[in-house]
Amino acid sequence: MKRLIALLALLPLLAAGGGQKVMTGNHRHVFSSSGGSVTLVHTESNNYSSCISVSSCSYTLPNNPTAGNLLVVSADNNAGYGTSVYISSSGVGCASTSWTTLNQFNLYNGEMHTWTGVASGTGSCTIVITLGPSTDIGVVIAELSGQGASPVDSVGTCVNSSYGTSCTVTASTATTLANDYALAFWFQQCGTTPSATGWTLSQNTTLDGLFTKGVPTLGTIVSNAGGSYNSCAWILVQLVVIKP
Repeated sequence: MKRLIALLALLPLLAAGGGQKVMTGNHRHVFSSSGGSVTLVHTESNNYSSCISVSSCSYTLPNNPTAGNLLVVSADNNAGYGTSVYISSSGVGCASTSWTTLNQFNLYNGEMHTWTGVASGTGSCTIVITLGPSTDIGVVIAELSGQGASPVDSVGTCVNSSYGTSCTVTASTATTLANDYALAFWFQQCGTTPSATGWTLSQNTTLDGLFTKGVPTLGTIVSNAGGSYNSCAWILVQLVVIKP
């Protein structure tokens, strides 16, 4: 009798679909995005070591890059405007890296070039900057993780030849996203170290260097993203904003 009662109790469930829960109406699966943000991993600088009065500068990164991370390379020189500058790389970490030119600009005899490329492996990486005439070549590099498939959100430049005035660099577009990361590479003819309120001085040789800053909210670097640079004959600033 108890077994018969138990079987009778199962009949409504079996009638509703073989014991499975039946859902009616419209339903959807909701996948939550992990979001994420761009993170600064390392910054490097050759400090002009072995790159004084040369036409080719080879620099091996002290910290091996990680496969898939983004490398942003800035190279500066005193050869003057219009100089053809080339980048190449070797080693497990970047032998197969494809480099994209972001910008080239100058003031008087100072010139800056900037590239981006994704580390092709995890291991040693040597960057080679080559140009025609012999000159002093500075190389500053940032490695970042968490970048998107099209990592460059916006760029901006500043050129200033006025003594004792500030140089303000503004992003080219107001498309900055939450969790972006901003890099401000600089090259100058000055005797003092520059400053930029709200930024971290990550690399500094007095002649060139790098300011870095996370961008936690929308639009915070769109205007007045640069800093004050004192007692300079001239200064160049390249702003690069990387998005997740």
